Amino acid sequence: MLITILREEVIKPDNKRQKICELYFEGNLNCICIAKELGISPQYVSKILTGHPNYRKGNKK
Repeated sequence: MLITILREEVIKPDNKRQKICELYFEGNLNCICIAKELGISPQYVSKILTGHPNYRKGNKK
């Protein structure tokens, strides 16, 4: 199982997806800001958001 260390807390892959969605939909951050915040690539953030049912490109719900 993949585990990433981030700010002294352990984030498992499923939790990372949840955090991405939370930052995008509730925090109103864009893919680049989320990627910098979590230390991941913007492409990965985009991939996760594209698979989310509430995501529409160019529109935040």
